[in-house]
Amino acid sequence: MFLKTRSTFSKKRALQVLVITLFTYLCAEIDGHLMKNCIYLVLSFVLFCVASCHHNPSYPSSLLMADSLTYVAPRQALQMIDSIREEMAQADKPTRMYHQLLSVKAQDKAYIPHTSDSLMLSLVDYYEHEGDKSLLPEAYYYLGSIYRDLKDAPRALDAFQKALDVVDKTPSSLLRMIHNQMGWLFYRQKMYDEAMTSYLQGYRCDSLLKDTFEMSSDLINIAYIYQCKDDSLSSLSSLFKARELAKSIDSQLMLDEADIQIAGLFIEMGKDEKAKQLIQSPLKRAIPSNISSIYSIAAKAYLHVGETDSASYLFKVLLKEGNIYAQRAAYEGLANIAVKENDMKKAADYFMHFRQTSDSIQHISAIESVAQMKSLYDYQLREKENLQLQQQKERLRNNFIITALIGIILITLLTASVFYYRRRQHLLALQMSLMKHHTEEQYKKTTAYIEHNKEEIVKLTEQIANLLKEINVEKEVHHNEKQTLLEELELQRQKIEQQNRLAEIEIKERSEVEKKILASEIYQKLKLSIDSKSLITDDMLGQLGDLLNKHYPNFKSVIQSSDLSKINYAICMLTKIGIQSIDIATLVGRERSTITKAKPKIYKKITGLDGKVTDFDNYIQLV
Repeated sequence: MFLKTRSTFSKKRALQVLVITLFTYLCAEIDGHLMKNCIYLVLSFVLFCVASCHHNPSYPSSLLMADSLTYVAPRQALQMIDSIREEMAQADKPTRMYHQLLSVKAQDKAYIPHTSDSLMLSLVDYYEHEGDKSLLPEAYYYLGSIYRDLKDAPRALDAFQKALDVVDKTPSSLLRMIHNQMGWLFYRQKMYDEAMTSYLQGYRCDSLLKDTFEMSSDLINIAYIYQCKDDSLSSLSSLFKARELAKSIDSQLMLDEADIQIAGLFIEMGKDEKAKQLIQSPLKRAIPSNISSIYSIAAKAYLHVGETDSASYLFKVLLKEGNIYAQRAAYEGLANIAVKENDMKKAADYFMHFRQTSDSIQHISAIESVAQMKSLYDYQLREKENLQLQQQKERLRNNFIITALIGIILITLLTASVFYYRRRQHLLALQMSLMKHHTEEQYKKTTAYIEHNKEEIVKLTEQIANLLKEINVEKEVHHNEKQTLLEELELQRQKIEQQNRLAEIEIKERSEVEKKILASEIYQKLKLSIDSKSLITDDMLGQLGDLLNKHYPNFKSVIQSSDLSKINYAICMLTKIGIQSIDIATLVGRERSTITKAKPKIYKKITGLDGKVTDFDNYIQLV
């Protein structure tokens, strides 16, 4: 699980409030007289004011108190800030601007999403040109936070970089937060090297601050980036360090986060029993925010060690309470369980839902990619417009304004063309990827796939036999290493055997379906129509559609989603049951060449890809 952090619980003025409050309480306990207690309260208030004035004598103590509260109780800080809003209307400009900055800050600390940048832009402009320069880094930081919430990554990164440029490089909570936010945004843009650099800088900052809790959080984030870079060993190393730090401060939250990621890696490495043991503790404390990751990992571990009842229960919980990625994993897991239990009806149903969920995820990913590209394009365009406006103000020449406007139009058209081309290329690549995935999945249901797997099983069997001989011959000191390798080979062989069993079931079922179609009444009617050179009727098309819906439930939804004409849909259905192009031409009253030309066009309309007649025939058979 990836940890995105906005706030910190360490602040000098918050510590001052705590110390002064404790001083008041101790004084009251020592002397029980009410009058003296009142005196101590007054003295405490004076001490607080002195400490606050030392920080910045120009701001009222109420605002400084609210500032301190944002780190420990942001909701209460918001209430305090709102309660003095009318009073601030009569204050001087620095105080009013500080009050507005605190309002944005408290909202951010309370995890209330920002919806507009107008207020923060005016605050940034003020602190850039006339305000307290010590508050400029915070102003840039919260401007970046607003753009983060608005999902405008380029402008968010630009604001955080400005904050980094002006902030004091002495380790502080603000410096750490800037690095963490930049790391998160780089990760969201799949810029993993840049994300790693930012998180490492944040970890260095926390190390110098000796903030063990945040160090543990940083290491978990670093581990996740290593996973994105397919470096499991480095990821595990970071997670074990994070785990030790969490133990040292007795932080169950960080310990659970580390264990969840470690368990996930163990499953990828085939260490299912270890993953199962490790996930037990986080599993007991699962909450809505992390239930998807915990239950998914736990269910996979149970499934791999053969505890299917436990796995099935967790998968079913994920169908109700998990996110879309957890639901996809749950449908796949339940389908595999149903296959093991020989309940092919349930297995088919779960596999259908698995494919639908996978399609939804692909759709979401495509939308996010387009949105990211649009955000970057908009940012670049805004930057160019800003530069042009600055040049216009500096030169104040009408001829430059006209030239700049023409330049904007040309650049916009060119950029729009490039963007359109890239978007088209991206969608085409996505379609080809989906087709490749579909073809690979169908290949796993063929005899060629089974034969290939059998060859792999023979090789693995020979390796296992040779390894057993070596274990019997060599000294005991080498047994542990070779025993581990033996277990891995055996596990691999069992997995391939399981894949073959699934493929054999699919082939058998497909063969049965083909036999039923050939023996069906509508198929016989079609053969008679071909022999008699008569056209297919609407009633026959309806019967054929019902037959295909019965045996191929996804066929109609996949084909008709492309809004095909009646005759093109008929060509697809007749091809699906094995009718040749010349006979299709007879049934629909067209020339054979017409059918031959129509098939590639239908293929392009369905898949978005160019293809031949054979590509169409193969695709229809795989749907």
